[in-house]
Amino acid sequence: MKKLILLLISVLLLASCVSKSPYITDHPEFTEDGAPYWTVLTPINKDRFYGVGMGQLSNPVNSKMRAEAGARDEIARQVSVLINTAVKNYTNEAGLLNNTQELTAFETISLQVANTTLRNVIIENTYQDPKTKAIWVIASFEKKYLPQAYKAEAENLKRNLEKRKIAAIEALALAKERNAQAIEQINLTNSENKEQQLQALAKALEVVVSEKNKEIEALKQQEENVKVDEMLDNLNKLLK
Repeated sequence: MKKLILLLISVLLLASCVSKSPYITDHPEFTEDGAPYWTVLTPINKDRFYGVGMGQLSNPVNSKMRAEAGARDEIARQVSVLINTAVKNYTNEAGLLNNTQELTAFETISLQVANTTLRNVIIENTYQDPKTKAIWVIASFEKKYLPQAYKAEAENLKRNLEKRKIAAIEALALAKERNAQAIEQINLTNSENKEQQLQALAKALEVVVSEKNKEIEALKQQEENVKVDEMLDNLNKLLK
């Protein structure tokens, strides 16, 4: 009976260890040197991004800070790669792959999502090598939160494009107003070159109107191309 109880306890402990494993496939919990296995192989998991960092500085506090920063950066890189892939897939489907201006706007999403991810990273475990005193840190970020961050940044991009478009429209209206005021002032004078001044104003306004209309149209097109739901679909496909 005692042997049976000990066997059951052993099975339960083994099951507990397996359930806590961050890996999709089985790996030993420790290396031959007794260090956690994640210090030699960063876990890959379908539900989380993992990052591992190491610090070996003059004191434990600085070493831990360095290790945590390294772990966060590793997660941010993984997130950036995934978001960049999602953006490229979307821009390819939307026929924007060769549009440099559009791609530059979309690429800002990757950086912003990576920054958002860094704020939500969880430090899971810390290990100090008894010989070298180096400190290792493993951190993680749940993938289920990524679509939310991605959607928020896509919507933010859309709002920023709308603000820039409105600002361009207002700038064009102001230019026309000032041009009209200048014409009025010229007409009140008896200048001999009045006609030349009026022609110069007309040409200047024509240039401003042409440039602003192009800017407004480009911003309008970029705003229309930020189809948040379609972009989100591309990301969700990669997360499956």
